[in-house]
Amino acid sequence: MSSTSADSAKNALYIGQRTGYKNFHCLLDAMQTPQWPSDVQLNVVGPKFSSAETLLIRSLNLSNRIRNLGHLSTEQLRNEYRMARCLVFPSFQEGFGLPCLEAQSLECPLVCSDIAVFHEVAGEAALFFDPRLGEQLAEQVNHIGDPVVRKRLIDNGRENVRRFSWDNAATQILDVYQQATSEP
Repeated sequence: MSSTSADSAKNALYIGQRTGYKNFHCLLDAMQTPQWPSDVQLNVVGPKFSSAETLLIRSLNLSNRIRNLGHLSTEQLRNEYRMARCLVFPSFQEGFGLPCLEAQSLECPLVCSDIAVFHEVAGEAALFFDPRLGEQLAEQVNHIGDPVVRKRLIDNGRENVRRFSWDNAATQILDVYQQATSEP
């Protein structure tokens, strides 16, 4: 698949736990709105669905549109990122958001909650939404279908990932040590 082809990328991707602040319910709400692209399914990576989650997904008539992939190997996860329409990250809060950088490094566009940490980590390489509003999330997943938007996000993501290289981290740590040991 070409990195800018949205036509064959029919799955949005969600990774991780689904409780509390992870805001998985917002994603379920989004999938029920008319703004959510009708041909886009959701692949979920992480723990298998609990019986309560399975019942909820059934009650929302989403069983045939959501696939739980369980835990994946590193290579399987890379393939999911590469084939996904986007990574959806609806959290209310995060400490950092490493999946944002994983996605960007594998040319997977991001749809993230409009929270400070995601702006800091994702930079200009994500579409943001209010994590309380499923319809906004759905609209952003829909926007990824525009090849111009998709290409811009992938290009910006490729550039953004460079800010987080190990060489940059080592240089910044060295700078902190030098400042801490320098005389006033």
